[in-house]
Amino acid sequence: MGKDPGALWRGVQLNEAKQYEDLNELESAFIQASQNAVEAERTAHEAARQTERDLENTRKLAQFEKDRRRVVTILGAVALMTSFIAMFFWSQANTSASVARDAAGTSQANAITAQVASTQAVNAATQSAKAEAFANISLTSAVSERNVAATAQSFALAALSRQLATQARSYLSSDLTLALLLGVESLTTYNTSEANTVLRDAVERKLTRTTEPLAGRPIPEQDGLVLDVKFGPDGRNLAWSSGDSSVSIWNIALQQQRKLWGHTNIVESISFSPDGQILASGDRDGTIILWDIATGDDLKRLRTVDNSSIVSVAISPDGKTLAAGRKDGKITTWNIKDKKFQFFIDAHKDVVRSIAWSPDSTYFVSGSSDKMIRVWKANNGEAFLTPPQRHQGAVSSVAWSLNGKWFASGSLDRSVILWDVATGEILGQTPIEHQSNVLSISISYDSKILASGSEDSTIILWDVSDPRSPKKTLQLTTPTSFVTGLAFSPLDNILVASSNKAVTVRKILIPPQSDLPLKDRACALATRNFSKAEWEQLFTGQSYRKTCVQFAEGK
Repeated sequence: MGKDPGALWRGVQLNEAKQYEDLNELESAFIQASQNAVEAERTAHEAARQTERDLENTRKLAQFEKDRRRVVTILGAVALMTSFIAMFFWSQANTSASVARDAAGTSQANAITAQVASTQAVNAATQSAKAEAFANISLTSAVSERNVAATAQSFALAALSRQLATQARSYLSSDLTLALLLGVESLTTYNTSEANTVLRDAVERKLTRTTEPLAGRPIPEQDGLVLDVKFGPDGRNLAWSSGDSSVSIWNIALQQQRKLWGHTNIVESISFSPDGQILASGDRDGTIILWDIATGDDLKRLRTVDNSSIVSVAISPDGKTLAAGRKDGKITTWNIKDKKFQFFIDAHKDVVRSIAWSPDSTYFVSGSSDKMIRVWKANNGEAFLTPPQRHQGAVSSVAWSLNGKWFASGSLDRSVILWDVATGEILGQTPIEHQSNVLSISISYDSKILASGSEDSTIILWDVSDPRSPKKTLQLTTPTSFVTGLAFSPLDNILVASSNKAVTVRKILIPPQSDLPLKDRACALATRNFSKAEWEQLFTGQSYRKTCVQFAEGK
């Protein structure tokens, strides 16, 4: 922007004020005129600028007015459109209001109806609650009555179970089959302690019952200690050796005893040939006698070279070879057919107390007081197996299972060990149950039961169906002293035991599996159901049913 003309003029006035008085009138007039011209120019300039400002303001005002009119036009259009929309919605609102008024009337009517229904529902709910409460009371009462009834029924069943158990006990001495069946019915009726006790007693008695398979007449008492006992292969003859130097043969069918005399010292051991025609017996003088069973004749006498005592004898299953264990630890063998010596084995360091053959006659096992057992080849006497020493006492008895897979040894350390034929290693071992030395063992013909006899006057039956895990199934007590010999019959599971001056014969039932329920074990031993007459007598007024499902109904 340029300098203000007024300011310039005032500066000139100040600078030339001093000279002003020196000017003449003409000069003063000229100056005055000049000053007036400048002032006029300044005024004109100010006026021009004001005019320019006024024009600018007018232009802006015109533009504003133009914009305002445009806005008003737009707003007017919007307002017009809004009015149309408002009119549409007003029309719709009037229609909706009319509908709403009609709906309001209906709703009011419905509300009245709903209120009435609600009142009725509340009343119904109240009645339902009362009914439910009554029902709960009734249900509680019914449950209580049912519990009382169930308790009463339980008491009644328990009382009946005890009554049946008492009846079962009354038959334990006279009829074990009835005792077993009544015991099963007692336990089926209710699981009382009385039912369990009497049924267990019946099972045990059935297993341990002494029968008289020799037509009811017991074997007479013997003179002196009975050391060994054997059944003949056909089960018709029973033989035993005695401390009076005799050998006895009992004919089961004829109930007759024959005493064979020929030894001059205690007869330690006996053995039947597989055809049942020959009996071998060995004594402490070193003599072995071969007896003709049919006639009782002395067929042949065999003696050791040095007259060493014979402690054990065993004829092979094929009937060809006799092996004899001696007091000096040696084993001597003879050919049965020509009665000739074959060979002897320097087998043990102490007495050879027992010998047993494999079923195929290929091997035999010996047990000794030196605590060892050894297996020998039958054809040449060479050692086949020498199992490690596992017994802590003398090996008193050995036996070979008829399945040929294992053999067993009993010891004065009270143990019985089962051995694997293939490896010579231990298969299983019985728990120590005997209270004294094990003197004898025997294996049943089905290889499922092993019997062990002890100086404590007991015989224990072991379930060896799994030889890796022998299980005790039964313990018997002999009427006399220690058990010197044991033998199973090949026919009907009769077990015979020899002891001090006696030969004890017991009927041994094959025990049911020990893990079966008690009722199933009892039924397996009962072998039948109640007869119709027994049922009518014992269960008056009750329909007949089978007590043991595996048997037919009684007649």
